[in-house]
Amino acid sequence: MIAAFMQAFGSAIRAYTSVYFSGGATAVLYNIRSSTIDIDLFFEPDNTECYQVLRRLKDTLNINLEIAAPHHFVPVLPGWRERSEFIEQIGSVSFYHYDLVSQIISKIQRGYEQDMSDATGFVTLIPKQVKMLELMESVKEEYLRFPTVEFQELKFKVEHFLNEHGSHPT
Repeated sequence: MIAAFMQAFGSAIRAYTSVYFSGGATAVLYNIRSSTIDIDLFFEPDNTECYQVLRRLKDTLNINLEIAAPHHFVPVLPGWRERSEFIEQIGSVSFYHYDLVSQIISKIQRGYEQDMSDATGFVTLIPKQVKMLELMESVKEEYLRFPTVEFQELKFKVEHFLNEHGSHPT
C-alpha cells in the first residue's frame, strides 16, 4: 500500500516536493508492525497540486491518507529535517521518515497503546548522541501554542519512557 502510494504520488507530482511519513507508515516501513489503516504524511512546499493528487489517489488506490505530522501535536524541534531519514526519490518527490525524536514525543503525548508500541520500536533507531529531553527543553516556550499539552507532565512521561526502555540517556 505505501509503496504503491509512493510510486503513484512520485509519478504524478511535477514540482520538487518533500514528503515526510509518520506514525503507522513509518512503523510499517521500519518493520515495527505489519500494517497500518492510514498513511500519515506532511509535505513541503504546501501546494495545490499535491492536494489534488492526494484526493485522486485516496480514491484510486482506496487508501486513507491523513495530513498529519508530529508538529501538529507538539512543537517543532530544531534540526528535525536533518534527522528525517531519506527513504527514496521518485520523480521530483523525495520521501522521508519524519524525525523519529519528534514522532516519539508526539506519540508519548497522545499516549494510545499503538502509539506507545510504535515509540518503543522507534527509540531503538535513534542515535545515542541525540538528546531528546534537551531538544524538548529547547522549545519549552513553544508549548504555549499547544494548550492541551502540559510541558512538565509530558517531559516526565518522556523521561519515564526513556528510563523504562533503556535505549540511551536523556
